[in-house]
Amino acid sequence: MQRTPPAASYDSEPELSMSGDRKSNNINCRLKRKREDELLSVDTMKVYMDEMKGLFSSNMLQQEAKFSSIEKSINEIISTNKTKEDKLASLDLTLKGIKEQNADILKSMEFMSNRYEEMRGKLDILEADQKSSSSCIKVLEDRIDGLERKARSGSIEMRNITQNQPEQKKDLQDIVKNVCTELNVTVMETEICDVFRLKSRSKNSMPNPIIVEFSTANKKEEILNSLKKYRKERKILTTENLKIAGPSMPIYISENLTPKMKRIYYLAREFARSHNYRYSWTSYGNVYLRKEEASAAVRINSEEDLDKLKNLQ
Repeated sequence: MQRTPPAASYDSEPELSMSGDRKSNNINCRLKRKREDELLSVDTMKVYMDEMKGLFSSNMLQQEAKFSSIEKSINEIISTNKTKEDKLASLDLTLKGIKEQNADILKSMEFMSNRYEEMRGKLDILEADQKSSSSCIKVLEDRIDGLERKARSGSIEMRNITQNQPEQKKDLQDIVKNVCTELNVTVMETEICDVFRLKSRSKNSMPNPIIVEFSTANKKEEILNSLKKYRKERKILTTENLKIAGPSMPIYISENLTPKMKRIYYLAREFARSHNYRYSWTSYGNVYLRKEEASAAVRINSEEDLDKLKNLQ
């Protein structure tokens, strides 16, 4: 069986008033703490808000600085691009000018090329005309030289004979007769067609040559052949042999060559000396060379003939 517990007994009355005072004190403490906490919370939020505002301001300043830097960079890039665009535009204008100049140069070159071709054609025509004219001139020169040789076929030239002043044609005829007598050739006065001294423009001390024209070429050849025999006997025909006053000087007698054949004969003698040709002479107005006594004679009519002989060496 269960028993009912005994009722509790208290020695004193409960302190109701005390418990009531404690409750009111607790309430007051709680209210006071709540206000203090609210005040602390407000201050903390204000500080926090200030800090947040400071942070936002700092971030805003930094962002504005960055934005300014970015804007400055963008402006610089735009400015640079504009400068580049200006430079590109300037280069474009320069290239356009160069192209125009090249086009003008090309046109000028085409014009000059056409002119060159035109002038080249005219030059070819002139060269052809010149060749034709040169050929005709050479033919005429050869004909004139042939006529001169024919006219001089009976003439001889005597050089280095002292000239006495005054000198008459009769004096020259006597000299010719004395030369023929010394060479053992009989000459009649009728066989001497003309005799005269050439007039020279040079101021040298050498006497001017005497030209003797005989009536026939045979008489001329007779005198020249007699002169060869005279020389083979190792005799030298001099002014002393002819009893001409003054110092003794050798007398040279040759054919009366034309100016062209005189030059050819001079070149032939030079060629003979330099290329070991033993003989060079003239006969009836022509020039001949012979390398050896047994070799054939070569007739020289022009400088081209000497060039051909050089190529054969």
